[in-house]
Amino acid sequence: MEEVKKILNRVRRKLLLEGLVNNLFRFISIGLILSLILGIVSKFFFIENLVIIISLVIAFSIICSVFYSFYKKPDLLKAARVCDELGGKERFITSLELDNDKKHSAFSNLVISDALESGKNQDFYKNYKIKLSRRVLIVLLVLVLSNFITAFVSPYKNSIEISMGNSIESIKEDLKITEKNKEVDKEILKEIKKAINIA
Repeated sequence: MEEVKKILNRVRRKLLLEGLVNNLFRFISIGLILSLILGIVSKFFFIENLVIIISLVIAFSIICSVFYSFYKKPDLLKAARVCDELGGKERFITSLELDNDKKHSAFSNLVISDALESGKNQDFYKNYKIKLSRRVLIVLLVLVLSNFITAFVSPYKNSIEISMGNSIESIKEDLKITEKNKEVDKEILKEIKKAINIA
């Protein structure tokens, strides 16, 4: 039975790779949706370090896809189903079920040897082609294009104007606090107000 499990484990690794690639595309799509939302919001409101935030979102989505793929990794039963679909003719699922019963009769040994012979006659690992979800690929492509378009659209307000406006507002608040302080020279305050055009 160990030889049959080796055949199934090879197919299972390919199934894991398929799941990893498909989940990577799905999770990157989610990350791109979030980055698209951030990009659109940044056209109206200044977001400091936007590129770093978007990079972190995409990196986090990639990490999540890897963890999710290993959490949902295929078992031997799924690999046995794939082998049976590729020409195993129910030999591999039956072998696993008989192996789980722990009753090794002459019949179960015959079924296991038949599955092993079938695994040696054809390479299920090579015969199984990795399937990618076309719908996810199309969504991913649309999201990548949308993000590029959003990146090149000019913002509603210039980010420098927004940041300058925020700085001037904070300076005004600091001046109000400073005016209440009796020890500050009134002439210096007038000069500062004149420099930033506050009446």
